[in-house]
Amino acid sequence: MKRDRQQFDGTEAELAALTREVDEAHRATLPAMYAAAAELGAKAGEKRHAARRGADEGLPDAGLDRRRFLRGLGVVGLSAFALAACSDDDGKGSSADPKASASGQAAPAPSGTYTGDLQVVALAAALENQAVGAYQAAISAAGAGKLGTVPPAVANFATTAMAQHADHA
Repeated sequence: MKRDRQQFDGTEAELAALTREVDEAHRATLPAMYAAAAELGAKAGEKRHAARRGADEGLPDAGLDRRRFLRGLGVVGLSAFALAACSDDDGKGSSADPKASASGQAAPAPSGTYTGDLQVVALAAALENQAVGAYQAAISAAGAGKLGTVPPAVANFATTAMAQHADHA
């Protein structure tokens, strides 16, 4: 299958201006994103309390408590750390480079850890963290001269996009 590639025909100044615009829009939406996440968490807490009331009456507890949620996040984080620590640029060996493990990459949680909406949230967070890792790898490769001459506006765009993915994660 042939893929059409689009080329940016603008100048570095135009790319820098577009990057600023995208970042300003991103920063403007973050408070609403965080508020929506807090509201979702509050609703989940209400459901958890209702489930616990049901458990007090002999019904099964269908809620997800904070410890289980944080433990799941820890599994994702530790998986990311292990993945980053065991990988290198050519994929043929392990790397003890501490910078590699600080890339923010996360592996998906083990199968069955989450169900329903939390499974979607875990996948979304893992994908965002994979994007962070991809941008970090590209930035590192560019810094090492492996990609030829990289214009400053392109490096700035990659750094900005990486930060936005980290915010989303």
